[in-house]
Amino acid sequence: MGQLAYVQPMQRSTIRPSYAIDVSNTKTTHLIFPHEIRYADLGSKEIAGEAVEKAGNVFRVKAMTSSPFLETNLTVVTADGRLFSFLVHY
Repeated sequence: MGQLAYVQPMQRSTIRPSYAIDVSNTKTTHLIFPHEIRYADLGSKEIAGEAVEKAGNVFRVKAMTSSPFLETNLTVVTADGRLFSFLVHY
């Protein structure tokens, strides 16, 4: 029998709605989090982003194309274990 991954139950205090953000290829959007960023996932190649090296709680994101794209997502997990979900539009 295969191993089952341990899943921690979600608490109501950790559930947050997704935030809508707009990006473009002519400006950089900076997101500031309450704690250091431990993980980030970009939903598609239409956006680029990274944690700012000298400020571990700041994430920058920008569109990689000048034409509108379908909605995508960005997920960020911070050092305190919170998950932040963003719906990204051009």
